[in-house]
Amino acid sequence: MSATQAVPLLDHPVATITIDGYEAIREALFNKDLSRSFDKRSYADGNVRDGVVSIVHGATHRARRRVENTEFRADRLRLYERDLFPQALEAMLDRLTADRAVNLFELGELLSVVLAARRAGLDHDPSQLDQLRRLVQFVDAFSQASAILDARDPEAVRAMARQAWSDFEVEFVRPSWERRREPVERYRRGEIGPEELPHDILTALLAHRGTEAQLDLEDDGRIVREVGTYLQGGTHTSSQTLINALDLLFPAFERDPELRGRIIADRLLAQRVVHETLRLRPTTPKIKRRAEADTTVAGRPIPRDALVV
Repeated sequence: MSATQAVPLLDHPVATITIDGYEAIREALFNKDLSRSFDKRSYADGNVRDGVVSIVHGATHRARRRVENTEFRADRLRLYERDLFPQALEAMLDRLTADRAVNLFELGELLSVVLAARRAGLDHDPSQLDQLRRLVQFVDAFSQASAILDARDPEAVRAMARQAWSDFEVEFVRPSWERRREPVERYRRGEIGPEELPHDILTALLAHRGTEAQLDLEDDGRIVREVGTYLQGGTHTSSQTLINALDLLFPAFERDPELRGRIIADRLLAQRVVHETLRLRPTTPKIKRRAEADTTVAGRPIPRDALVV
């Protein structure tokens, strides 16, 4: 039995320990013995999310985040907020709100997947709704894989996820990868600077591939799954927040008819609405960790292989 096979999916923890309170949670999140990874196997051995940044632990997680965080610097966020996202939103809203009746759930998914794909580095035609719905199908598949601890039939989820990852690579990742190959090679030869590269996660990964062993990006499949992680995470969280915000706002508009106009006119007020929505209805109300070793949090003993919530 290989080392990866020796550590299966942690679906039967030795204990489940729930922690609440800001300071205790903060201490838990900084505890190096509490891992994001519940399945230590390789992708070949059955871990369909092997190596993605959202579950990998320790030095690899820190190295990967250091590279990927370049896409979340203040200057990049301003670029997305002021230039890239408004263009996509305007084009999409014109198409999706042409009818008097609008399905807000579908609207939220399609808008969010456009923006998440742009950030992840997946080239697509936003005018082709069938293509966007295909991306949403992949998001749904990856979401099931990310929640495999709660699946009734984990093996069925693994089989579905494997096929989804394979199709996703062929349909979206490889074409986008090939379009970035030439500028990335020019960047690595020093012929162009970083600002002349596309601004997305896929480009950042390709530009840094092989520069640092701790990044662990030599496996092509790992890059595919990393990009898919950003597509999945960015789509579901954004669409949920949009729908939650509107659900909270519609009754408020009835109480205060002038509120809608104030939000439209004041971007900072709109941002406060989103922040308050996230406070009232967080998209991820629970965070789970695996205890890699016996440890303590806020004076509370945590045994190895416990599930900490």
